[in-house]
Amino acid sequence: MKPSKLFFCFLFALVFLNHSLRAQNNTDSLMLVIAENEIAYHTFSGRAKCNWQDDKIQMDFQASIRMVKDSLIWGSITGPLGIEVARFLVTRDSFRLISNLSKEYIVSDVSYVQRWLSLPLSFNQLQQLLSGQLVTVEHAVSGYATKDTSIMTIYQENQTLYFIHTLNPQSYTLHQAVLKDKLLDQSITATFGKTDSLAGKPFMVNRAMVIARGEERMNLQMDFFKYSINEALLFPFEINAGFKRIE
Repeated sequence: MKPSKLFFCFLFALVFLNHSLRAQNNTDSLMLVIAENEIAYHTFSGRAKCNWQDDKIQMDFQASIRMVKDSLIWGSITGPLGIEVARFLVTRDSFRLISNLSKEYIVSDVSYVQRWLSLPLSFNQLQQLLSGQLVTVEHAVSGYATKDTSIMTIYQENQTLYFIHTLNPQSYTLHQAVLKDKLLDQSITATFGKTDSLAGKPFMVNRAMVIARGEERMNLQMDFFKYSINEALLFPFEINAGFKRIE
């Protein structure tokens, strides 16, 4: 290669690298602005009317969700007549589930949740989806943002996932989060609806989640009707001695 061509190749690579770094820095700065608009909580408690649909079943239930930021997620699923169907507890490294219907329980590590979702989501990302916050892209390798008068879109990726967030450019509230596997045909799409005020910050009251694996679709609709933050909470999780452990 002639020296002049070598110089121009080096110059092109330098310009491309500088553009990529500036795009990532701009995206990171934008995400910081969005984070400042989000609810800062230590504990979160909420009750939601839910609907689940997949290829086999469709059911309505209520869910009670309690969370300690960066620490745990506790949930209770209640069916008709207020009868508790199941209870679960997720920490940064464990997953536990009690099924009152089948009289069984599961004790596993947090990878159980990842296998069920078919995406390698971290504990923090799972909390962010439940609380309606922007999903943090851990170890991002690239990213950029676009904006017009009606919508703002942030594109990011890490080694395993693509992240696409669309937001309202006036309020910086989250409209939709799409997480796609880079190797397999599977994704999670969370779309957020009605917004209310909680502790002076916007709280996404409605959320519809679609878990897709190839042609398979699982749909979860959550409509919160009660929610609060930073209250003293209990996380009861006693396993009946007569229940059977399953893997």
